[in-house]
Amino acid sequence: MNITRKSFTENQNKILFSQVNGLCPKCSKKLTYKKNGKIFNDYDLAHIYPLNPSIEEKKLLKNEKLLNEDLNHLDNIIPLCGECHSKFDKPRTVKEYRELYNIKKKLIEKERISSFFGPYYLSPEIIEVINGLYKRDYDGEPIELNYSATEVGKKLCFEFDVLLKNQILMDVMGNYPHIKKVFSDMETSNSGTFDLISAQIKTFYLQMKKEKISQESIFHSISEWIYKNSESSSLRACQIITSFFIQNCEVFEDVTK
Repeated sequence: MNITRKSFTENQNKILFSQVNGLCPKCSKKLTYKKNGKIFNDYDLAHIYPLNPSIEEKKLLKNEKLLNEDLNHLDNIIPLCGECHSKFDKPRTVKEYRELYNIKKKLIEKERISSFFGPYYLSPEIIEVINGLYKRDYDGEPIELNYSATEVGKKLCFEFDVLLKNQILMDVMGNYPHIKKVFSDMETSNSGTFDLISAQIKTFYLQMKKEKISQESIFHSISEWIYKNSESSSLRACQIITSFFIQNCEVFEDVTK
């Protein structure tokens, strides 16, 4: 028995369009065009797992995971430009299915993570710590890459992106002692600030861990959360602060045990 294709509402279209930032997730082509001063949609809503798979498609995808058992659910729908949609459907391949499955899975995860940002508060004193990174450069203080980032190495799982892992290791070796000193100086004038910020970072991390979000996504999400709450002009500086808290044990646990 065939499943009837669902008609998606305007709001559902907006949600799906927003998820991909108005760009085809396969080729990055804009999913709108402008004509006579008006903007028109230029995309198809594609089912990642086919709504009514043929016998061949069922055999091909029999061992593949589904994003949702309801094939008309938004989790199984993604906007694609017409050309990419046609190529994805004909002929269907396991490789392309997995690629689109993983793209959509990350989009769903990112959307879920963003919902955590509002309820979780971060003390404004974090701005002082971020500014301390700029002040260090301004003062011409030399960066000494002599700190052993052993804790970080034990906490990042084997699936963690190698380049990002190396970045975090370098950030810890180059900045951990300096950031620790900034927090120490802050404690002298405002006792309890470090413990409060540490607890806030850990609480936010634990919420994402509870949701079974991947380590890489957690790292990027904490960095973005700090970035938005501090109104910093540098996401990179916020990544360095996140790396500090990985080394300092608020974020991630030892995966070697």
